[in-house]
Amino acid sequence: MLTFYLFLNKIKNMNNLDLNQIQKKWQKIWEEKNIYSPKVEKNKEKFYITAAYPYPNSPQHIGHARTYTIADIMARFNRMCGKNVLFPMGFHVSGTPIFGMAKRIEQKDKEIIKVFKEIYGIDEKEIEQLSDPKKLVYYFSKEIQEGMKNIGYSIDWTRKFYTFDEHYTKFIRWQFLKLNQLGLLEKGSHPVPWCPKEGQAIGAHDVLGDIEPEIEKVLVIFFYYPQENIYFPTLTYRPDTLPGVSNIWINENASYIVAKYNDKEIVLSKIAFELLKEQLEIELIKSIDIKKYLDKEVINPLTQEKIPIFSAKFVKEEVGTGIVMSVPAHAPYDYVAVENLDPTRKQRIKIKPVIKTELGQTPAKDLVIKHKIKDEEDKTLEELTKQIYAKEAHAGVMVAAGFEGLLAKDGKEKISNLLKQKGLATEIYTLANAPIYSRAHNLCTVKIVKDQWFINYGLKEWKEKAKLNLERMKIIPAKLKKEFEYTIDWLERKACTRAKGFGTKFPLDENLVIEALSDSTIYMAYYTISHITKNMDPNELDENFFDYVFLGKKVKNPTEQMKKAREEFLYWYPLDSRNSAIDLVHNHLTFFIFNHVAIFEQDKWPKQIVANGLVMMEGSKMSKSLGNILPLKKAIEEYGSDVIRFAVSATADIDMACDFYKSMAQSTKERLNFFYFIAQKYKNQTKDDKKEDRPTKWFYSKFHKIVQESKQLYEELELKKLSQKIFYDMYNDLNKYLKQTKEPYLREFLEYWTAIISPIMPFVAQEIWQELGKKYYLEDSEYVSFVKFPKADSTQINIEYENQERYLDMIIEDINEIKKLAKIEKPNKIKIIVYGEYKEELLALAKQGKELKQILKIALENEKFQKNKENLFEILNKIFKDIGKYKEYNLSCAIEYQYLIQSIDYIKEFTNAAQIEILKEEECPQIKKAKNAMPLKPAIILE
Repeated sequence: MLTFYLFLNKIKNMNNLDLNQIQKKWQKIWEEKNIYSPKVEKNKEKFYITAAYPYPNSPQHIGHARTYTIADIMARFNRMCGKNVLFPMGFHVSGTPIFGMAKRIEQKDKEIIKVFKEIYGIDEKEIEQLSDPKKLVYYFSKEIQEGMKNIGYSIDWTRKFYTFDEHYTKFIRWQFLKLNQLGLLEKGSHPVPWCPKEGQAIGAHDVLGDIEPEIEKVLVIFFYYPQENIYFPTLTYRPDTLPGVSNIWINENASYIVAKYNDKEIVLSKIAFELLKEQLEIELIKSIDIKKYLDKEVINPLTQEKIPIFSAKFVKEEVGTGIVMSVPAHAPYDYVAVENLDPTRKQRIKIKPVIKTELGQTPAKDLVIKHKIKDEEDKTLEELTKQIYAKEAHAGVMVAAGFEGLLAKDGKEKISNLLKQKGLATEIYTLANAPIYSRAHNLCTVKIVKDQWFINYGLKEWKEKAKLNLERMKIIPAKLKKEFEYTIDWLERKACTRAKGFGTKFPLDENLVIEALSDSTIYMAYYTISHITKNMDPNELDENFFDYVFLGKKVKNPTEQMKKAREEFLYWYPLDSRNSAIDLVHNHLTFFIFNHVAIFEQDKWPKQIVANGLVMMEGSKMSKSLGNILPLKKAIEEYGSDVIRFAVSATADIDMACDFYKSMAQSTKERLNFFYFIAQKYKNQTKDDKKEDRPTKWFYSKFHKIVQESKQLYEELELKKLSQKIFYDMYNDLNKYLKQTKEPYLREFLEYWTAIISPIMPFVAQEIWQELGKKYYLEDSEYVSFVKFPKADSTQINIEYENQERYLDMIIEDINEIKKLAKIEKPNKIKIIVYGEYKEELLALAKQGKELKQILKIALENEKFQKNKENLFEILNKIFKDIGKYKEYNLSCAIEYQYLIQSIDYIKEFTNAAQIEILKEEECPQIKKAKNAMPLKPAIILE
């Protein structure tokens, strides 16, 4: 294929495309004309889409752009399908992250100051001002809004709000009054994820990495140290493995204490003590030097065996109790740590099988050896641990003495009950995905909170309604539907209030604030009326107002504003698509379903959820520590908005991580230049300039086939496949076409392609659309975003043209392969000999289904085959060997000859030959190799 650079050599006196200038030009025009703020049009089909509103506690980087870009592509595509599209945006400021960031700035946190200065280019004086939480919100929300405009999102900004706006808080208070009236709120004691330093419950939006804290009930087992009458408690998910414990692990570099717990004195890491006292009644007795217990022995409470105490570096003082029981037969971490012990200690270890599965009786040992793992901190160990646990938990059979033949799950229950009855074990709650840190970098734990308010997602009837909605919804990608089903099933009570933070005061207790994930479940409904309510007195937004607008309840003398709000809601709802990142499936997106089905009638339930993967940077996860964050503002300046939109949306399947490579972005920019140059060169063509030569027929057959496929690819959000066809394939096909014809016709292509690419690359598309002037093939429109999505001209699609082109590709490939073998870089002459007509007749007989012997008999009895009778059997063998290929490609010898004659210059270009001669087999009986010519495979002679 012709490369970009070969084509550029033919283009003279053309300036480089200034993407930023084009972006600024059209952004200004779109904003001035307010073209993306739709009105209610009752006779027009609507499409309402929202994406998760941003949290303005720091600047945006390219990772933030993926969800919004995909949503904008959907919005633009649906406009082109003739729909009235609403795509609004607001800012989520609820919770504590804003305060956490402001506090870090106030404390002059070196890490955050460095990131803001060096990565995002914020002046130090400006940073100082951001210690005020509200100033921080307004500073970064302005920066985010400008970034969204710069990248070309077709957002209706007239509906913008902040979640601490009084108007919005009235709406959230109404939502929780409704939930309470429906019996979905509860107050009581319950384990909740908790930040001890901040003194409040936390959720995904309150923690670093937006991780949803997962609470699980686990068993703590007490190993007795008789010399001092103290116990070493270990937290475990696997009491069924207790018979195989070989030792216990501590971390000799951590601080430990002795605490009073019920009638026992127990050893804990100092950090574990601070965390566990949030749910257990424990009292500090003294600090201890943990090293003095190394090599000492404790008693296994189940087997009464004495087992040693050793140190391992994988033991985390902030997880569990800071003490771990070791089962090297079944726990990969334990096996590696045992292998790393010095010989004296290692000989004290007995590796005892407890459970058998298809992985064997010592799976940890076997898998560690297989993977050649030596380091206790190797990340592969975590995956191996999950693999073994899954197998043993579901299909394991116990082999340990006294438990032989029991299923592992039954053994787990039996051992747990036995130890609890003897007071040698107790149950506690833990964060399964610990350690988790708040945004203020405080270590979090589980607390049993009294008088805590919850949303009870565990109610059976509510779950059934959520599942009904899910069943009717379209989920993209479809495989995520099972993840939603799983989440709906396991969700129980969710703490919905906090002691402090930005947000809405809880209507049932004004001293509390509704937490960040709970106040962001039905705000999509509020968007439909936010442009109206912002001009109203907040006191007007009472329960009657929202009951009338959203539930249709009758009120006396509704105001014109109420009627208008009701009209807007009825027109735009239900939500047609909710877009977010995949990591929100297990919290926000599932809460979104639950709350909609609780409050709204079925005809207002959401129709679709789109969840996308994240963005990587040069093969690695973006992080401040790696210094590989690319700010969105900088990325746009360097590569242009259209390039960034393409890079974060169209280079990976929607559920996969999108990997941003600077080299790829630069390459995309160069190809975009190519398309723009094409537009400049051929924009003044008219319909009369189109020549019906073979290359033009091939090009438009291929192109209209892509046009035909593109609409469905947009609808299914197959953006990677779409971009391959409309960007990369068309780039290659254009180069090829330009080389095959002296009079290329591209006006038709430019009109269609500009429209089709515009949802992904709106700025360059709009620029080309304007420069094309009067349209010959598509309906005209001032803005390409509002033109009707192109329909392919099916009359131009002909598979024969594409077969001919593939034939030419095969010829060039064969010639270049022969050049390599012959070690001839630049042939003086290449003879290409097309197969004879008699072979075409033989092929026709084979295609009719006749057997080789039948055809051979027919040929030997026919005079026209007599000249070649000695080669007939060999020729027929070759035909039958490739009969499948011949049925797919139907090119006569005359068409092959004509096609090659027309393509001599093109073949010369790609084979570096000085001369090309096309011959027919019948014309050159003196050339021995001529008889080797076959359908689709001419004889090739290099001189």
